[in-house]
Amino acid sequence: MGFLPEQQVERISSYAISNGKDNFAILAPNNQYGQKFSSILKDMVKRKDGNFISGELYSNSSKDLEKAVSKVLSSYITSPNVKNKNRKNVKDGDKFYANAIIIPESGVVLSKIVALINKYNTSEREIQIIGSSNWDDISTLNDPNLI
Repeated sequence: MGFLPEQQVERISSYAISNGKDNFAILAPNNQYGQKFSSILKDMVKRKDGNFISGELYSNSSKDLEKAVSKVLSSYITSPNVKNKNRKNVKDGDKFYANAIIIPESGVVLSKIVALINKYNTSEREIQIIGSSNWDDISTLNDPNLI
């Protein structure tokens, strides 16, 4: 029967926040499971006083995966004290990027996503990649992109 998405998101968000990761993003498949997981994460993070930075749903095409990863990595929120609505003039110190990216995926697609995160994280920000119960698979544990 496994864990319900609500239970997984509760554990994931609690774990991340207890380890200093409070700016969340999600990369999820564009299906009912991915949409539900994204919605639950967004609500849970707000209840736990975290920040939901970005959520992207993708199809399995390489182009769509690249676009979704790029969007998540470039998305940010600004400090509440920033009054300037012109995002071009926001100072780097006032930008909050995701420091935890949730990926409820497995197999080859998960491996591709993590490889793309490594490729597009050109500023080498410290990002915690966190999975769902989908990661409970021997192929995931042995994937060189996930070690």
